[in-house]
Amino acid sequence: SYTYFNSIEKTFISDSIAVDVDTIRGAKIAYDYFASMTMGTRLYGTWKGKIGKLRALRHVASPQLSFTWRPDFSADKYGWYKEIATNSIGGKTTYSIFENGIYGSPGLGKTGMLAFSMANTVEGKIKSDTSDVLKKFTAIDQFNVSFGYNLLAKNFNWSNIILSGRTRIKKVVDINTQVSIDPYRIDSTGKRIERFEWRANNRLGRLENATLN
Repeated sequence: SYTYFNSIEKTFISDSIAVDVDTIRGAKIAYDYFASMTMGTRLYGTWKGKIGKLRALRHVASPQLSFTWRPDFSADKYGWYKEIATNSIGGKTTYSIFENGIYGSPGLGKTGMLAFSMANTVEGKIKSDTSDVLKKFTAIDQFNVSFGYNLLAKNFNWSNIILSGRTRIKKVVDINTQVSIDPYRIDSTGKRIERFEWRANNRLGRLENATLN
């Protein structure tokens, strides 16, 4: 929990179509909590044979399934979120009375997130040029896949699909990459809509961002 000694109150002024923000003095206690559980295992796959200098490969996959629950702290019983008009024809939006606080605000919207992730590593052995000794090498230090589904969300239940990887070249250069894929489509105005990319365009989703360093 955390204590704020100031909160805010917003008032919509219809004559000037503006919002007046007042600072309210007085201590208010806010808190955030959640419950979660996680289960996982480790799977091994091995190959032994002969392809050029390659003699063996080992794949280690570590799948993990987790569930996280958090209530909706914007509910009226908490008193931490309020509605305010945005125009004179009935438009409304929700704001937090702590939105200027250094600790942020308790979570908006309830969560029942079922998440899946899988970490992968690939190692191998190659024959030495000068002897029969096999040298161990790492092909992929880490390759991760993760996504989630919010059981309690009213819409856009699926999270982005995150792909990330790390490898090292000649034990000198580290390469890290991450890709975020949005499974939902956007309309002609660029607004996200609740339609899947795979149904319309036969692809997993839209590339939202990618990094390589």
